[in-house]
Amino acid sequence: MKGTQKVNVKEIRQALKDRINELKGEIVGLTNSMTIKESTKSTRRHALRRDLRIVTLLAEVTKTISAEEMMLTEEALMGFNQLCYPAVAGSRVVVQEGDSILLLMEEYSEVKDLLSKLNKAADKIGCRLDFATGKVVKK
Repeated sequence: MKGTQKVNVKEIRQALKDRINELKGEIVGLTNSMTIKESTKSTRRHALRRDLRIVTLLAEVTKTISAEEMMLTEEALMGFNQLCYPAVAGSRVVVQEGDSILLLMEEYSEVKDLLSKLNKAADKIGCRLDFATGKVVKK
């Protein structure tokens, strides 16, 4: 069949299981976050819970498959990959007060225009990059 690909069912199950755990962790982290506005938390929590329901459904469906491999269309495989391996929107650079600038630059070395993104992330939390101390400090 044109436009289909064989995939390993065990790998699909494991990817779904990993994504379920990841989503649950994100929901807990979001709930405990004090740096995010409630309206943003609510919107993000809704999206995470929706993804969790979809991934859980797919995990249950794959439990019924006894074959070791199955055929998926390219479109279905792309949807699965987007759900289980989401691309980071933009390039989320996370900065907290007291972080080492050098360690942040190493951690996000693949991010384009890193310095401006670090500055922007620090500004969002009321901080700035202090190159004299090499740390993220309050303004």
